Amino acid sequence: MSPLRPIAVRSTWRASMRRSTPSALVAPRRAFRAAPGALSGAAPGAMGRAMPGAARGAAVGALLVVAFVAAALGAAALGGGSCWAAENSASHAAALESIRVEDLSRHAGALADDAMEGRESGTRGGRAAADYIAGQFRRLGLLGGGVDGGYEQPFGAEMRNVVGVLRGADARPDAEYVVLGAHYDHVGYGNAKTSRGPIGFVHNGADDNASGVATLVEVAEAFTLLPAPPRRSILFIAFDGEEKGLLGSRHWTAH
Repeated sequence: MSPLRPIAVRSTWRASMRRSTPSALVAPRRAFRAAPGALSGAAPGAMGRAMPGAARGAAVGALLVVAFVAAALGAAALGGGSCWAAENSASHAAALESIRVEDLSRHAGALADDAMEGRESGTRGGRAAADYIAGQFRRLGLLGGGVDGGYEQPFGAEMRNVVGVLRGADARPDAEYVVLGAHYDHVGYGNAKTSRGPIGFVHNGADDNASGVATLVEVAEAFTLLPAPPRRSILFIAFDGEEKGLLGSRHWTAH
């Protein structure tokens, strides 16, 4: 990608709790059974049996974040100004209406599924989550913003950011970009520093941060439904390694 100057970096969701609590109904590591194909990149099934209520709650909260972000970015923040917003108000409304609680819940449920094993960075569950997100970006027709035109930006010990690009109307090499990001990693099976419950159980991370990534995907889809692209290009980035010290966002910023 060409050198870029991001004008705004916003996290679509920040969980208020740094330590995670596992579900009491989730099987411990020794009894874990993943759905066939779930850890090889195939989209997992419905959310872990103990988590549907949490997924719905996270989806409702995420929808509120979506409304705030979309309102902030719908006009001047993307460089179109009030005229752009007025001329496309009907299409803009239709795009916003594409953001549905059911879809948010579906994405959050997939990422917080037991088969993702808590999405710890550098693990097979983390890789499966990255594959899921890349698949969603591909489905939406976003361009790859990672290595060699793909969606992934590898770094560290088997970690990877997932980057999708919605190309704006301003194609100048020095054009400004808008950046929307959410971290997708969680704490896996937990340890003494990251868990408030029994260690060795899947920590699903519905609110930290499956709901934020669900929001990111739905906002991306809404923008792809607009009849004309915004002036500024938008980067949609799912960061890895947040739980280990903001590693993914630090790597992306440095590179």
